[in-house]
Amino acid sequence: MSNGVGPRDPAAVTLEQARRRLRELMASWDYAFAMGHGCSIGPDPRFDAIRREVADLKAIIAEHTDGPIR
Repeated sequence: MSNGVGPRDPAAVTLEQARRRLRELMASWDYAFAMGHGCSIGPDPRFDAIRREVADLKAIIAEHTDGPIR
């Protein structure tokens, strides 16, 4: 994970931990600003860590399930 909230090694994250963290992020203002800002105004380095963590979590979940997370 990129912002110090979770383990640095994605292999050390269980499926349930990844799902829980993704739900937490998606319910946060940080997530809303990171995703909204990137779509409407363009990339902002302040939100890169959030966007990377979301992508990492979705990849972990996709590895353990039948496909990509939308």
